[in-house]
Amino acid sequence: MAGWTLICGACIAILLPGFRFEGTDDTVILVSDWSVPGKVHSVSMQHMNFSTIPITNISRPVAIDYDPKGHNLYWTDVFLKQIRQTSLYDGTDQVLVQLGDSATPDGIAVDVTERLVFYTDAGNDVIAKVDLDTLESHVLIDKYLHEPRAITVYAEQRQLYWTDWGTTPRIETARYDGSDRRTLVATDLIWPNGITLDKQNGRLYWCDAKMRVIESVLLDGRNRTVLLSESTAHYFDIFHHQGRLYFTDWQKQRSILYIPTSGGNVSSLQSNGFSHLAGIHVTSNISEPVSIVTSYTTAVAPLTTEVMEENGSGDDATVTKEEQATPALGESRAQEQSGIHLSFVQTMFVALGCVSVLLLIAVAFLVTFYLLRRRREQRQETYCYLDRQLGQGPFTNNMYMEIGATMDSNSEMYLVPCDELKRCKEDDPIYDEIGDAKKF
Repeated sequence: MAGWTLICGACIAILLPGFRFEGTDDTVILVSDWSVPGKVHSVSMQHMNFSTIPITNISRPVAIDYDPKGHNLYWTDVFLKQIRQTSLYDGTDQVLVQLGDSATPDGIAVDVTERLVFYTDAGNDVIAKVDLDTLESHVLIDKYLHEPRAITVYAEQRQLYWTDWGTTPRIETARYDGSDRRTLVATDLIWPNGITLDKQNGRLYWCDAKMRVIESVLLDGRNRTVLLSESTAHYFDIFHHQGRLYFTDWQKQRSILYIPTSGGNVSSLQSNGFSHLAGIHVTSNISEPVSIVTSYTTAVAPLTTEVMEENGSGDDATVTKEEQATPALGESRAQEQSGIHLSFVQTMFVALGCVSVLLLIAVAFLVTFYLLRRRREQRQETYCYLDRQLGQGPFTNNMYMEIGATMDSNSEMYLVPCDELKRCKEDDPIYDEIGDAKKF
């Protein structure tokens, strides 16, 4: 019985609006959007579902990171001067750090094990960290930084890696406490915008908006390799995930681009819901409930090719007052269209469940039909036909048509249960006394 309950429950559940099975092998791309007001989009590679995460009081998000254990999204807001956190489980929002007017919070990286958030501040030229338990913020490095931009962490080795596109562009590394600082790359760099880490192969990847290249190097600075070079690119951010490099390009503002780590042809994901993509983070299997809204189609939208004024990180040279306006708290947004997302194994499970339920219904119908027929047969009686001229004789009730066909117009015949007939005297007018007699 418990098995049938489970199967029926699965079949009923898929009929409910909004019910969702999350795939076990889904790749989810989180990307910030510099549209006014800013947004953070979620893209499912398995289902090709483009959605917007509902975040209140968001203005100009730049870098983003994600904690798969706590299901929290982290980002820097360059206009609100904040380091922020939003739960993808229940939608709660929190300001981790409120910076001053001179700050330009840019890059962000999270160590989920030690519950630390590292960020770069290109306005004050510092690298700092915030403790997620106490919300205490500490500056780690404040010397010889010109325009610190992107940052990533190697949590297992407690190591930081970051880019600097200032007067002496370089890629550097240091320990969590700022010690053992070293320069890994210091040549042929102009605007190193994004940086990402491939732990398995021990390589760093970065994109340079001015050099228009994507490159990699070993963690000790050796074996520098160019993976992609495009004459019109303005690369902004990059992220490594399972043998691919996902990146954004401000010359293709409505596209998420990706290539294999070995290089090769560029593939893209485009949506009419994208406007001006910036920071990017890729993860797998966001299995907890995620509050998302405004699902977009996968239709390819015309690409915007407006060239942003080049100022290093690619920020707009001017921002109007309208662009600076922040969204109202509690701003209403359209709800996501309900959908059903099933992996192959789950699809087979649901299909077998549906077939089993249909078989159960068919068996129940046949059993009911059989029982009703048996009940009808048990109620069937043997009738005797009485006629003043023909006398009586026991016949079954399905034979009276044959007897009736042999009668003439003067015959008067009654159909009477034989049990009643036996209780009557031969000279009694049975057809008048027996209430259930049927005249033929």
